[in-house]
Amino acid sequence: MKSRFQQFTIEFMLDGVKAVISLNERRWPEMWGYVQRAHRILTETASKPTDHGDLRADAMTFFIMSLHLADWIHRDDSNDITEEQIIKAMSGSHIMSLANNLANTSKHFGRDPGKGDDVRIGSVTVLEGSAGRSTSGSIEFERNGKPQTKDVLTLADECLDWWKKYLKQHRLETSEHKEP
Repeated sequence: MKSRFQQFTIEFMLDGVKAVISLNERRWPEMWGYVQRAHRILTETASKPTDHGDLRADAMTFFIMSLHLADWIHRDDSNDITEEQIIKAMSGSHIMSLANNLANTSKHFGRDPGKGDDVRIGSVTVLEGSAGRSTSGSIEFERNGKPQTKDVLTLADECLDWWKKYLKQHRLETSEHKEP
């Protein structure tokens, strides 16, 4: 069931200072902005030497927000995309399946049997040298019963690109809402 949030404004005076708080309807573009922001932060973290926990946390934040963007889209009554449609599109993409498994593994500390594969950040490398500074992380997963690895930032870039194509394909306007 789709719902619409109401817009309202609260005005009050406190020690001679007027405060105005406006709460608008929450729409999917708000979460899209958060996804873009989380991607930017993850990219910035990877461009400098940092603690491995920073990369893990920023990656987890990005992938969880990316997963939840689907909920925001299908629950927003400004479009007619159903939960079944968006789940089918995401599960039909190896990139999005991998990204969602990483998000759910992070959220739940692992995956229950039959709910998807455990996908974890298995290693983080911090480099600082004459060529510059960077941090990289690799995720570990199985595909066709064989262990695989993939760069976490590459997966994040591919995930963001998938969302951009999906939004464009479904004529969901993104120009009105940029990253917060």
